[in-house]
Amino acid sequence: RCQVASMRTLIVDTNCHNPGFSRKSPQQVWGVKGNFEQNIDLLPLPLADTSNNWLMLLRNNGVIHERLSELKSDYDVILIDTSAVNNINRGNLAAERILSHCDGSYLVVKAGTSMRTEVIHALSLLKAANVKLMGTVFNDIVNPSLARELIRETHRLDNLLPTFANWLRGKIQNSYLLNI
Repeated sequence: RCQVASMRTLIVDTNCHNPGFSRKSPQQVWGVKGNFEQNIDLLPLPLADTSNNWLMLLRNNGVIHERLSELKSDYDVILIDTSAVNNINRGNLAAERILSHCDGSYLVVKAGTSMRTEVIHALSLLKAANVKLMGTVFNDIVNPSLARELIRETHRLDNLLPTFANWLRGKIQNSYLLNI
């Protein structure tokens, strides 16, 4: 959306647990931006070193705030990919500390996997850090589509009405609406 609107966009990958963007980029020095696509730059995590000096530096709230303030002058939109809010260990940057310096954030919940208590705990951490939560996104990539679920249910009819079950499966598979 930002690319179509010709907005200068920066993706900041601070996810130590699962650095998705950093893996795809040859640029591996945090603080050195690389070009991701047209009008989109990437600021990846550095390669992990044994001393983790970069991680200790980033854990200092002042450093994160200063760096984000500098970056705001160069970009229209800054997207920050953090580790999971509930993923707290010494190898991660606390997501709520980074997000407390942002204008707004979205909580991404993996549908069918995340438990209600985990979501409630994440919300309490975000609230305690004064994070401005704008909404929630349900990631349902691992869940079957409506068409797949309906086709699975038609197999109940195989013994009783096999011809009808096959016809119904064909209709479901060919339905544009059910396969969106």
